[in-house]
Parts: sequence; structure tokens; C-alpha cells
Amino acid sequence: MTKHMKLIVSVLFIVIIILAAAISRFYSDTTKTPYDGSSQNEIEKIHYTDGLGYRIFENGEGLFGIIDSSDRITAAPEWNDLRFCDNGFCIAKSEIRNVTLSGCIDYEGNIIVPLIYRNIIRHSADGLVFYTAQTDSDRSWVVYDSNLNPCFANSWKSCEFSEKTLTLTDDKGRFVYSVDKNGMTFTSAMVKGNTLGCDFTLNVDSRTLLDKLYPRLIESVSTIAEKYIRFAFTGDNSTLSGIKASGSLSALFPTDERITDRKLLRITDIFLYSTTGSGQEQHFILSLSADAMITYKSLNGAGRTMDVSCNASIELSGNTENSIRALSASFTPSKLPYPEEEIPPSENENDVGPEKSLR
Repeated sequence: MTKHMKLIVSVLFIVIIILAAAISRFYSDTTKTPYDGSSQNEIEKIHYTDGLGYRIFENGEGLFGIIDSSDRITAAPEWNDLRFCDNGFCIAKSEIRNVTLSGCIDYEGNIIVPLIYRNIIRHSADGLVFYTAQTDSDRSWVVYDSNLNPCFANSWKSCEFSEKTLTLTDDKGRFVYSVDKNGMTFTSAMVKGNTLGCDFTLNVDSRTLLDKLYPRLIESVSTIAEKYIRFAFTGDNSTLSGIKASGSLSALFPTDERITDRKLLRITDIFLYSTTGSGQEQHFILSLSADAMITYKSLNGAGRTMDVSCNASIELSGNTENSIRALSASFTPSKLPYPEEEIPPSENENDVGPEKSLR
């Protein structure tokens, strides 16, 4: 083979190598898909379209995903069900450990609300949108706004919405909100308490007062009342555990040494109202009436009982459930209203009895 022929063969070999590399690169590039190996052939059925042109589609396996107005898959078909909600979100369902659970995703498939709910329900009143979701683990309820932010710092035992009224309950009370285009307005609260075997109910209906309160704060006020009353009747300082007291808390008839026992019979007429105070913290007064049975020693040392009605006043300060504290607490009257007693004659006195006078 001449030198000229060798040169031609070498050039052809180099060209073949370059073409092979180019062809390999071409096939490598064209086999890549824009979204994790999925292809537009997966789109078998379009179900819903939102105002921005995004659509929920179903693939051949019965799974749901999202495409944009350019038919680009933005959320992979990996959900058992999808429904548009508001502000660029979808309610999504997926099977987790053989249980179908609900949550929320955005249009890119990112999880915004964790998939821990049995169901998520959309509500609307005068254009205000919110969602209620019931957890699968303990059946408690969570309330979300239209941006899927929790409306409350806690979950609820029950949650009902009807005729622009949202009613929430937990183990201690019931709380009612009016819902309209202006938002959720706290309209009433009913908190149940129990101390020394006596039930009581704290009702708050004042709109002016409720504007300053929220459910957990009212429950904290009720708890302070429970603990203070227990202390007032028993004198046991340990019952005040958890009360952030910054003032004097007086017992019931604290200096009366004739009293041997104090028994709470019932609590009535319990009210909460706001009052003025120094600083930026809110100030409240909790007042209540209590019926009690007092056991005491008579002047001759005999044991006697007396039923008495008394009133308690608890001054409170704080803006949150963690900062609320008792500034003072006391009962009136401060002294037990003893009945007048006749002092029996002593055996040593030279009284003249009926039999002696006949002699």
C-alpha cells in the first residue's frame, strides 16, 4: 500500500470515529425526557382545568398528575386522585401503607400539607375560602386558610360548618366563629371546669371581650380558677402548681381557727370581664359565686355546720395562655357569719333547779 493510500485510509478512519461519537451523543440526548422519564404518551385523559390553564390528567395506570398550558408535565402522575383547590394548590390522595390519605401539593408536585388526613373539605362563605381536615391517626380536626396555613395553633375534637357558622370543640369547651368575607370572628365560648367534685361552666359572649381572647387563653383562665378554688378550700399550696401568681392568693376564711372543714357545694354565676391595668398586658377579672358547707366548733366546743354563700374575685393579667397569671384572688365575706349562741350554764354554778326550789 502506497503512502497516499495509507493517508486516505487514516483520514477515513478518523471520520468514522467522529461520526460514531456524534451519533452516540445524539441518541443519548434525544432519549432524555423533560420530567423523570415520563412521556406525553402517559396522558390518557384530561379531567380538570383551572383558570391558569393547568390541567389534571390521568395516565394508563389510573394515576393523576398535572400539566401546564404547554402540555408540559409539572407534577408526575403518582397520585390516586387530584382536585384543584385555590391559590395554585391541589388536594391530593395517595395510598400509604394500604390506607388512602389526603394532603395538598402545589402544581410542581411539592407537598404543602402532609398526607395524614382522612379527608380535606373546602368551605366558602361570602367569598372567604377555608379548609377543614380530619387526621387519620386520632380523628382530630385542623382548620386551614385559603393559603393552607393553619388558622389555629391546635387541633380540635370536632369541627362543624353550617350557615356561616364554624363550631369547634375540644375536651374542655365549645367555640363558635362567624365566617364571612371579613374573616373568622370569635362570637362565643363555653368552657367547662371541675374542682373539688363540682362542675362549672364559663360562658363568654361579649364581642368586645372576645376580640381580646382566643380559646386556649380562656381555657387557661378556667384552669387558674379550678386551682385557686381548690387551694382556697383546702389550704394546700401544692394545688397552686402551674399558676403564675404574682400577687396574694387568699384562702377561704384563712384566719378562723374555729373552722375544721370547708366543703364546696356548688359554683354559680361565673363571669369574665376586662378591666384596666398598667403596661401593655391585658387585665381581666374572673368573678364567681360559691355555696359552701362549713364545719366549725361552737363556743362550747360542739361540732356544728353552716351553709354559706361567698363570692370570689380573681384578677388576671396576660396576653397568651403561657403568660396569663393571677395578680390577686380572695373570697368575700372574709369572716364566717356565726349565729348568736347561748352559753350553757356551768355545772359548778349554784343555779336553783325546779326540784330544789320545791324543798
